[in-house]
This record gives sequence, C-alpha cells and structure tokens, in this order.
Amino acid sequence: MWSRRMNDKSPLSEESFEKAAELLSLLAEPKRLRILSVTSKEEISVSALAERIGVGKTLISHHLGTLRMHNAVETREAGTLVYYRCTSPTIHKMIATIEEIVDAAQ
Repeated sequence: MWSRRMNDKSPLSEESFEKAAELLSLLAEPKRLRILSVTSKEEISVSALAERIGVGKTLISHHLGTLRMHNAVETREAGTLVYYRCTSPTIHKMIATIEEIVDAAQ
C-alpha cells in the first residue's frame, strides 16, 4: 500500500498524496513514533510497552488502536495478553530513516 518504485517518474495522483499525508499524520505524534520504533524491532505486550515508554496503559492502548486501524501494527493473543508488532516493511524503513536522521542531528 505504501510502496512505490523509486525510478517511476510519473506524478503522484491526488489520492496518493492524500494517502501520504494520512501516513505522515499518523507518524506525527511522538508517542506513536516511539511505539512504532519499539514494535518494529520486537513483539511486545501493552503492559511492557507502557512501561518501556513511560506512559499509562490506557494511553498506549489508545495509540495502538489508532495504529491498528491504519494497519500499522498487528496483534497476537496469548491467553489474556495481547502482543503488538509493526509488520509494514514501508513503516519499518520510515522508522529506520527517522532514527538515522535524529541520530545524525545529535
């Protein structure tokens, strides 16, 4: 959904720009970026993610719901626990690029 050939020089359609803006809006929230950074590297439960990021489970669950609605994360249930992970190769690349940019700027 979020991939495109780099050598394709044709202009993006209005719909493509709208989808890109939607994705960038999804990534524009710092806590969601942190969630995606963690879940792109490992599968993790809500409780463990809340502890790692340092916010409450309610807020983490809200952001995970938003990310799940946009197909940015997937879930796996194990008993009473729900584990999350980012499975989108494009979002993995974007998170890695953002991390590189931030590291280089420090």
